[in-house]
Amino acid sequence: MPSRGKSLLIAATVAALGCVPALATTAPTWRPHPFERNLSLDPSVEEGEPSIAVNPADPQNMIVIFLRNNDAFVPNAAQGKPKAPSTRDAEQQVQGCDYEVTFNGGRTWSRHPLPANDFSDDPVENNCSDSIVVFDKRGTAYVMASAYASLGFVGDSEYRLLRSTDGGRTWSKPSVVAPGMIGKGSQPQHYDGVRTYDDRPWLTIDAQTRDLFIDGTQVRADGSGTGTVYLTGSTDGGRTWSDPIVVPAANLGSAPLGAAFGTVALAVRPPGGEAGCACLDFLTSTDAAETLHRRHTTIPDAAGPQTVADPTHRGHFVVMTNPGDGYLNVYRTEDTGRTWQGPVQVGIQGLSVVKPWIGFSPGGALGVGWRATRDDGSYAFYVSASSDGARTFPHTLRLSQHYSPAAPAYYVAGDDTSTVAVNGNELFAAWGDWRGDGLEDVWWGGFTLR
Repeated sequence: MPSRGKSLLIAATVAALGCVPALATTAPTWRPHPFERNLSLDPSVEEGEPSIAVNPADPQNMIVIFLRNNDAFVPNAAQGKPKAPSTRDAEQQVQGCDYEVTFNGGRTWSRHPLPANDFSDDPVENNCSDSIVVFDKRGTAYVMASAYASLGFVGDSEYRLLRSTDGGRTWSKPSVVAPGMIGKGSQPQHYDGVRTYDDRPWLTIDAQTRDLFIDGTQVRADGSGTGTVYLTGSTDGGRTWSDPIVVPAANLGSAPLGAAFGTVALAVRPPGGEAGCACLDFLTSTDAAETLHRRHTTIPDAAGPQTVADPTHRGHFVVMTNPGDGYLNVYRTEDTGRTWQGPVQVGIQGLSVVKPWIGFSPGGALGVGWRATRDDGSYAFYVSASSDGARTFPHTLRLSQHYSPAAPAYYVAGDDTSTVAVNGNELFAAWGDWRGDGLEDVWWGGFTLR
């Protein structure tokens, strides 16, 4: 039994401690740890137009899809050092699609051809381009790619969709999204006029319903469909697709789209103009791309509108535009386009924005990446992130340690986009870069958000 004196001492000590003011705490220092590395490292061909996705079910698993451009049948011909064509070069005379996959968070990667084409089974649509990869919340990967004939980019083409349930180790046979005119399984009688090429498709997935959506640009032989954008959806994991519907839009080209909580949305230029504000339209569908609802917005008309959907808040969409003044404008809506806030500007003073990308993480963080470009065409890749739904972008970082030279004048296709993906506490990016001995490679990098 403690003595009375000892009890009084303990009580006095406790009382004294209770009177000591709480020590001030400081926010932890942000250490982003940015990094970059050359991912593709092929000395024979140019590689670009990457798409990156992180598996929500296993963040150590990532996939980067990109184009393999072989100088029209003769590898390295543009550098004046032609190499003997391989069997693949003979089959894919313009472009093929490759992918890199990691299962240890990027410490090691393995490279493989994307099986969107099988020359022995379908020798017509033998080239591959415009590929995009996404994961659903259960860890299934989906890749969309355009398969086309070797006729100078104006031959017949179609979109195809592949699935992987093992993180990219194996893939399903491709299903046809929009059949071409002369490829295997084509049905030209279903088309009003002769289609010659389907260009620049975009893919997104609804985090809640797992429905897939693709919009792209359709070109017809008589020119009547040039620039016509159409939208299609799949509710069975890409096995079958709805009949495409025409997107009411002016000749701005197809636009990246976003989906969540049963609504798919995209921002486009109005087809016939609007009185008053020269602003974009916000198009939504709640019936898996069977019909579209149109709202005119207060977002000024500008190039390259991209739409993303917040997977954590119903009705929250973000639209990013590139007005050409060196900054990206980011707008947000909390009510599916009825009202808009913004813009918040992201960019680097004195540098142009080229090939930007925006994307949400499964937890609602938002990442932006772009090529910050000098007047001579050289560029560095920059990224920025927001943890409050696009209200603020407190940190902007350069991932590139050195500037990439400008793309050569002869290089006119095969690198339309860059890409970012956010998962948990990390932002990852992939972009085409010309620091590799006069050829383009796919570079990969990232940083920690907090």
